Amino acid sequence: MKIQTKLSVLLAAVLIFLVSAVAVFQYVDGQRIEQLYRREITERSIVFDQIVSLNNKSLELFVSDYSNWDDMITFIHKPDSVWAESNIDAVLSKFNVQLSWLCDRSFNVVYTTHINYTENNELIRTVTRDFQKSANSGLFKHFYVLIDDTILEIRTAPVQPSMDVHRTTEPAGYLFVGRVWNDRYVKELADATQSDMYISISESSLLNDRVLPRDTIVVTRAFKNLSEKTIGWVSSIQKAEEFTELDRQANLQFILLVVFSTVLFLPLFLLLTVWVGRPLKIISDGLTDENADKLHALKDESSEFGTITRLILRANEQKILLVKEVQTRTEAEQALRRSERDYRELFENAHDAILIIDPVQFDVLQANREAARLYGYAQDEFMSLPLIKLWPSCSPELVEDIMQGRFPSYYETKHLRRDQSELVVEINAGIAQYRNQKVVVAISRDVTVKKLFEEVSMSHQILNRIGNMIIVFNNKGECIYANAATKHVLEYEPVELLGDGWWQITRKDAEERIQAKALKARKASGDILVNETPYLETYYKKNGSMVWIEWHDTWDPGQMFIRIAYDVTDRVRADHAQNQVEMQRVRMATVVETQEEERKRISRELHDSVGQQLSAIKRNIEIIKQRFTASTENALSCDHLLSMVDTSLREIKLISYNLLPRVLDELGLISALDTLCRTQFGAQGIHVYFQTFDVDQRLPQDIELPIYRVVQEAFQNITKHAKATQVTLQLIGYDDHVVVTIEDNGIGFDLASMNEIKKAPFGMGLPGMRERIEFLSGKIDIDSSPGNGTSVVIEVPFKKNEV
Repeated sequence: MKIQTKLSVLLAAVLIFLVSAVAVFQYVDGQRIEQLYRREITERSIVFDQIVSLNNKSLELFVSDYSNWDDMITFIHKPDSVWAESNIDAVLSKFNVQLSWLCDRSFNVVYTTHINYTENNELIRTVTRDFQKSANSGLFKHFYVLIDDTILEIRTAPVQPSMDVHRTTEPAGYLFVGRVWNDRYVKELADATQSDMYISISESSLLNDRVLPRDTIVVTRAFKNLSEKTIGWVSSIQKAEEFTELDRQANLQFILLVVFSTVLFLPLFLLLTVWVGRPLKIISDGLTDENADKLHALKDESSEFGTITRLILRANEQKILLVKEVQTRTEAEQALRRSERDYRELFENAHDAILIIDPVQFDVLQANREAARLYGYAQDEFMSLPLIKLWPSCSPELVEDIMQGRFPSYYETKHLRRDQSELVVEINAGIAQYRNQKVVVAISRDVTVKKLFEEVSMSHQILNRIGNMIIVFNNKGECIYANAATKHVLEYEPVELLGDGWWQITRKDAEERIQAKALKARKASGDILVNETPYLETYYKKNGSMVWIEWHDTWDPGQMFIRIAYDVTDRVRADHAQNQVEMQRVRMATVVETQEEERKRISRELHDSVGQQLSAIKRNIEIIKQRFTASTENALSCDHLLSMVDTSLREIKLISYNLLPRVLDELGLISALDTLCRTQFGAQGIHVYFQTFDVDQRLPQDIELPIYRVVQEAFQNITKHAKATQVTLQLIGYDDHVVVTIEDNGIGFDLASMNEIKKAPFGMGLPGMRERIEFLSGKIDIDSSPGNGTSVVIEVPFKKNEV
């Protein structure tokens, strides 16, 4: 910021301070006037309330005195108009009362005055009825009523004996007196308060301080009815001219102070600008334009500005020398940074691992990205890493040979990775200058695979003559060798299986097993290990046919593992065929046994249950028939019923012989379940949804019948107990399993409340259903709760090649 600007700001701050002080004075004075104004409003409000209260005293006095009078009680019981005119009507004007009326204790009007307002009988009835509703909250009431845009003030009191000073006896009646707030009465109040008074009926016509001048004082009071609801307002308006004069004087003082401050500020500002601004502008222009010639005009002055100018000229000369020196140093630093950047890129992007080693402490000082990849460490983990962890065979003598230049150009040794696995490396080491000290720079190259290939190539011809497959994996699980037998066994060329090629023909589980063996080989130590237990795996030839391979594995600890394979496809197929025959024989025997047991059970149920019930029905019909005369209509009906029962018995006998549904044997489970859905619920009015997903038309015979029987039993339970309107049956196949779900929207039942699961409401019984499924190595799950229906889930395993 320029000096002129700073001076201007300083003087402006002084001016602002003066103006602020004047404003504060004005504010304080305004607050004082405001307090006086509010105090005046408070005092006039009190005076207004006192005057209105005094004017209302006559109305309060009248209703209080006349209601505490024995003659008034007598008048209520025996109304006398002559007495009322002389004792009530005659004194109304003295108390400024315009209307009054008397009610007995049942709120029946017994007397009214002869003023016009009392002719409005509806008004009297309305006020009396409203008073009766609010009598529980007090009998002495003071409220207002709005009639034809006129405010009517009313006071009430209970009529009680003269001796009842405390007004505790039961009222004999009630006295109502009222006064009209007409123009004459409002003018009296205005004269008494020395103000203008207005009556407002609506809120829109209510006077407001915000629309009146500041020197006007408004006092407003509300008129409220019996329900404490405002029905109008009375406002008193008075002028307070003394506050206008106070405001005018305060404004005048403020204007005079502002003018005085301005007149004082302007000459001072001009004087400082001429005295300080000119030399400052010369110095500023000279520094801005970097032109020393402009500063010579002030060089010889004896003032402070002359001294500052001479210092600036001297500093300018030194600046020129410093700029030249800085420029030279900057160019040198840039060249050094370029050199360091080139070296860094070469170091980090090298294809060989580079280690910078402290020859005294035997620690690694720095390593490049390839070293991190090769040894398995993060780059920052190499800092101060003991060299012995990477190069166990390194010794002080070897380091001394490197420092003396006696290290051979090619040196082969073994290093350790972070996981303690070994790798064979070629080392080329020398000395270099690193951070002001001599260090050893070792460049290592992984030749593990190269050495392995050299060793394998020595016996390559011998291995290719072996008829069994030989596959070699390194400790990373990569295929590094396959002999010629792979062409005969798998029809793949050995080169096609190297690297990742082996994984293209290997299943996921076999791949994981090989990776696990690679890890085992990497972690193993000591002598060569041989897997004594061979194992079988299936592979697919290049033409798509499957072969069975028997593997024998050998580990070379820390290096690799070798797999020798024998093609045992013919042996496995022979064993499989034999097992199939044996399994078919056992399965058929089990099916026959299950069918026989099923026939016996159903036959017994039909005979013991349904057959006996139909026989009992037949006997009852025969007994009923004996009560009717032969050839009558009732007797003929009984004959017809007997014929139907006989037919049913014959059908039951027929069913007993046909225990297995024919459609199950001929078309399979899907068709049988579809027929069962239609026949079971067709006449019940229950909607059935049958769905199948990924299920073959036929399943193994030994699981079709048990599943059919369990579904049939579940349907019978739904019909008997569930009270359902909708049933969903799903048959789902996945992998080597079939899942059956049965769901209904019936009433359900509480499984948790049963002491024993066999007590569940199932006809065949849950144990029977569970036994059928568990016999097939399956499982059944039933879920139900009251009001939420029932769900049955059945899961049965099977082998697709048995279908």
